[in-house]
Amino acid sequence: MLLECLNNFGEYRVVRALRRFLHSPLFTALSVFLMVCANVFSLELPVFYLYLIFGLLVVLFDDDLAPLIAVILCCYMTISYANNPAAFPPKDDPAWRPSAFYDPLFVIQLTFIIAAAVVILLTRFIVILMRGENKKVPALALGFCGLGLAYVLAGLFSRYYDFKTALFGFVQILSLSGLYFLFYYGVDWKKTDKGMFARVFTMLGIGILAEVVGMYCLSGEISALFSDGEVNRANLVTGWGIYNNVGCALAMCAPAPLYYAVKKRQSYLYLLLAFVLYIGVVFTQSRGCMLLGGLAFLFGIAATLAMSRGCNLKVNAATVGVIAGGAAVLLIVFLCDPAFKKAVEEAFAGIFEVGLDDSGRWEIYQGGIEQFKKAPFFGVGFYRCGAFRWGDLPEGAFLPPRYHNTYVQLLASGGIFALACYALHRLETVLLLFRRITAEKIFIAVCISAFLLTSFVDCHFFNFGPGMLYGTLLAFAEGSEKAEPNEKTKSVS
Repeated sequence: MLLECLNNFGEYRVVRALRRFLHSPLFTALSVFLMVCANVFSLELPVFYLYLIFGLLVVLFDDDLAPLIAVILCCYMTISYANNPAAFPPKDDPAWRPSAFYDPLFVIQLTFIIAAAVVILLTRFIVILMRGENKKVPALALGFCGLGLAYVLAGLFSRYYDFKTALFGFVQILSLSGLYFLFYYGVDWKKTDKGMFARVFTMLGIGILAEVVGMYCLSGEISALFSDGEVNRANLVTGWGIYNNVGCALAMCAPAPLYYAVKKRQSYLYLLLAFVLYIGVVFTQSRGCMLLGGLAFLFGIAATLAMSRGCNLKVNAATVGVIAGGAAVLLIVFLCDPAFKKAVEEAFAGIFEVGLDDSGRWEIYQGGIEQFKKAPFFGVGFYRCGAFRWGDLPEGAFLPPRYHNTYVQLLASGGIFALACYALHRLETVLLLFRRITAEKIFIAVCISAFLLTSFVDCHFFNFGPGMLYGTLLAFAEGSEKAEPNEKTKSVS
């Protein structure tokens, strides 16, 4: 009865206008803008309330969850530096104040918001399944279910297996695959613009870039950047992660504008925007994201030139040539001008000092292999890694140290069974991305490759935020097979 009444509201002009706004680029931009405001100005709670209202509007007055894709992704990246529960100034610092996450009133309100959002989305999800409009099984269902089983059973038959490690495995697979299943069933892909993935990830990338600027300003490193002091990259943190986490998320977003460089006029603007986002990755000072994310970005540039046609090809090739020439000039100046070289070395002191040192990763990998030898079939669970625990989280915290490599983590935590399930999942993703190849899938694959490559030297595959981006990209890839092309994003020749 309620659904019938709400459907009748669709006949009203105001409701039709609301739906147009919710599906517009302006709403996506508003969601990202609120994310940045929360992150920079510690406005998490007001923004979360607004996001909850957005969710109610979508669920009550729209049959399509597409407007919530950006909202849900933004939620993870709202947490501010000041309210990071694991990193804030020492107590003897006059600026010290506890994170809002230790304030009981804040926790109560946040719990209410999360519970309400889960109930709203779960109810809509159940209604969608009951309607039976999409009876197909997702292409990645088997691999994700197998990987989820491997995560929950990680450490089985070892003395380290307990409810906590099983719960962490469940949360891990939920963050990795939850949005994939939600959007697969909840989004009306036949009505969705094929270029929507590029819109969401381009705007999200711009928002994360603004947060990178915020990292420098809020940590005080901005003064070192423009003076004779050295930037300490250890201070480059947000409320949702350190420079490595931010670098990975931005590296996954940086190739998104390249889709528009192929599909739209003024393609050079989108190429320039993509390069600006990659420069943002550089300023996170995450070595893995700079190098391996940069490799993925080069794949994206090559794909852009290969798929461009006519005037777009000439403009894109000229733009890439100018940027490459500018980079070469900067390199020559760096090598020949001692003053400029000193300024760069101070701005990126953390990188020049560490160089290509593995920062203890080889020892971590060796430790993971030793753990695998103890329990080769199901591993030792998620809480036996001896790696450095970042931040001030207590020893028994829910978030464990990790092995900084996807394959070592799989072997150590879940053994051969986890690695086999991951291989099945990876096979399914490759088949999905490269069957019926389209421009959308190619650039989605580039974004995903940034995630997978950087996970060779870090634990991004087991971090919640990048995992959510990954699952969403896979949903876009599968949904693009059903989506209708938008006239505004058709190839320009």
